[in-house]
Amino acid sequence: MNQNELRDFLISELSLLKQTVQKVDIELASLGSNQPSDFQKAGFGAFLMNFYSGIENILKQICRFEGISIPVGETWHIGLLKIFENKLPSGHSLFTNIEILDIIKRYRNLRHVIIHGYGIMLKWDLMIQPLKDLNIIFGKIEEEIKKYMDEL
Repeated sequence: MNQNELRDFLISELSLLKQTVQKVDIELASLGSNQPSDFQKAGFGAFLMNFYSGIENILKQICRFEGISIPVGETWHIGLLKIFENKLPSGHSLFTNIEILDIIKRYRNLRHVIIHGYGIMLKWDLMIQPLKDLNIIFGKIEEEIKKYMDEL
C-alpha cells in the first residue's frame, strides 16, 4: 500500500465513522429520555461495534503501511492498541494524546461485551454515555488521523 492508497482508505473510513456517529446522534435524539427497547439496545450496540471496528480497520491499515505485523491470537485486539502507545517506525506518533488510546480501549471492552453477549442482556446504563460521547471521541480521533496523514 502506498501513501495515496493509505490516504484514500483513511478518508473513506473516517467518512464511514462520521456517518455512524451521525446515525447514533439522530437515534438518540429520537429516543429522548425514553428507555430503549431490547431491539433498540441491540441496534445501538451494533453501531458501537461498528465504531470500534472502524477504528481497528484504520489501525490495521496503518500497521501494514508502516511495515508492522498485526498481532495474532486471542488478545490481538489488545496488542493492536499497544502498538500505538509508542512512535511508529516512520517516527510518527498516531495518538499524541494518550488519553485517546485509553478511551478507545473502553470502546474495545464495550465491543467485547456486545459481541459476546445477547442483545436482550445489554445494560443501557453502560451504553448511554459512550453513545453520547461518540461525537467528541470521533472528533479527537479524526484530528489525530488527519495529523498523521499530513505528516506522510
